[in-house]
Amino acid sequence: MAVAKPKAAPKPKAPAKPKVAAKAAAVAKPKAAAKPPASTRTRVQKIGVKPGMRAAVMGVVDPTLSAELAGAEAVPTTELANLDLLFYAADDAQALARIEALVPMLAEKGALWIVSRKGKEATVKDVEVMAAAKAHGLVDNKVVAFSPTHTSLRFTRRKAEPAA
Repeated sequence: MAVAKPKAAPKPKAPAKPKVAAKAAAVAKPKAAAKPPASTRTRVQKIGVKPGMRAAVMGVVDPTLSAELAGAEAVPTTELANLDLLFYAADDAQALARIEALVPMLAEKGALWIVSRKGKEATVKDVEVMAAAKAHGLVDNKVVAFSPTHTSLRFTRRKAEPAA
């Protein structure tokens, strides 16, 4: 006859570890960041218009741009040479092809602002605008929402490489 072995007493359970607040915080989902407030800066402030800058507008249809430039004390000019700011509308390949002729109009540190439609109404892509400007020695260094329907990209001459 088989003798039954006595059952071992169950091991006592270790007391539950208290939850650490840091661990709980690490597992918690982060809250969505609050939307930053709309900028209070004006369009010409975002563009960087300073008093005395020589500015010209080519093809950009905007009813308030000239007044905004005047309000920022920019100097409007029709003489297309030594410009600090040139606003140029480009919404097709032909307009992009004219960029080469615009570069000599800029002052040494002048900026070409290319204004084009945005969103579903865009007829040229930003990458096409950038490629066209880059082909003529310009680099893009800023984007500003020009209006609800248009965007603007700033291009300047590439900085000279330091002498070795």
